[in-house]
Amino acid sequence: MELLSPIYLVGLFLACAFVPLLLLVAFIQYIKKKQASHSVTPLTSDLLRPPGFSLQQRLDDIQWDLMECLSIIPLLMTAGPMLLLLQTLAKGRYPSLVEGLLMAGILLLFVGY
Repeated sequence: MELLSPIYLVGLFLACAFVPLLLLVAFIQYIKKKQASHSVTPLTSDLLRPPGFSLQQRLDDIQWDLMECLSIIPLLMTAGPMLLLLQTLAKGRYPSLVEGLLMAGILLLFVGY
């Protein structure tokens, strides 16, 4: 088995595209769990809350929802180079140097986003 066979190339491109995204999602979930563990019910603590407490909680929830939505953008942007790669490999040839550099540049640009 050659190291540069199409299966290994597709696997390598998928790993480069999705591993950082999976790490980002795992980090967001970790922070959400950490925040949830620090929340206390009003029945066991002082019932008086500072002004704007519930509003701040809603704003925090909206902020995390926005961050999750923005983390999907690089995932969608990597679909273009992947389709180009799969189309090139389906024709039975390896991508040229220019096509490879173009795909790698687009992937690095949007995964690094």
